[in-house]
Amino acid sequence: MKGKLVEESNEDKRTEKYLEQLYKTYDSSVVTLDKNILYISSGALGISITFLKDFIDFNNIKCLWVLATSWLLLTTTILLSLIMHKLSIKLINHLIVYSYQLTDGEDKKAKKMRANAERLNSFAIWTLISGIILLVLFVLINLYK
Repeated sequence: MKGKLVEESNEDKRTEKYLEQLYKTYDSSVVTLDKNILYISSGALGISITFLKDFIDFNNIKCLWVLATSWLLLTTTILLSLIMHKLSIKLINHLIVYSYQLTDGEDKKAKKMRANAERLNSFAIWTLISGIILLVLFVLINLYK
């Protein structure tokens, strides 16, 4: 009987270590995703301004609305990234403050904050993808006219 308890205890420790590693990997992935969204959207915005300045004849610009929409989407992505960062800070602070009071898992406010962060993150990815697609479309239209 004692041997079985030791085995279960070792298994529990391995499971706990595995879960701890998964949480670290998850946290790292979230941070990397947030940074990449911000870097890519900022870079695309900067490159598009340089491209417009150096390669496009201002007198013959076609489909300027495509570029304007792309810039709006990329700027929205940057703003969403900042909002997501602030929301994440609030969520972590909330969980720290209330962690000692929680007995049966995450509270409703934390669940709502997490769901909002996930929605914002998904929306930011879509605005980034849409902005880049429109930017590429604008470049193709104006380079090969």
